[in-house]
Amino acid sequence: MRILYLHQYFTLPTESGGTRSYEFARRWQAHGHEVTIITSNSNLPSEYQKIRRPVRTVLAGLPVAIIPTHYTQKMSYPQRMGAFLLFALAASREALRQRADVIYASSTPLTIAIPGILARTLRRIPLVMEIRD
Repeated sequence: MRILYLHQYFTLPTESGGTRSYEFARRWQAHGHEVTIITSNSNLPSEYQKIRRPVRTVLAGLPVAIIPTHYTQKMSYPQRMGAFLLFALAASREALRQRADVIYASSTPLTIAIPGILARTLRRIPLVMEIRD
């Protein structure tokens, strides 16, 4: 099965942050599934912090599409909402380019549902939405 994994804050075990998405993806891969991740560059290694356009690469054996997204907790509320929406739009475009049998979208933020719902509707494939705090 081809799984399209949407998580704006995907990170590797070598970086700070939760690795739940990484662990899920590796386990699915170990069971024979193809997993592609769409994420921002927010929690990735420093060489991805300065990218200006989407990049497709392989990180720790996982295909990853990285969407450059400037975001910090110091941003104002409207700026943060704008960053979430810009990521959602770019991730939607990328999600529609990927072949998948199922989409797995993991929040936060809740705007990750936008590319998930759009790809589900236009591609007619199942969507699993994981709501996390």
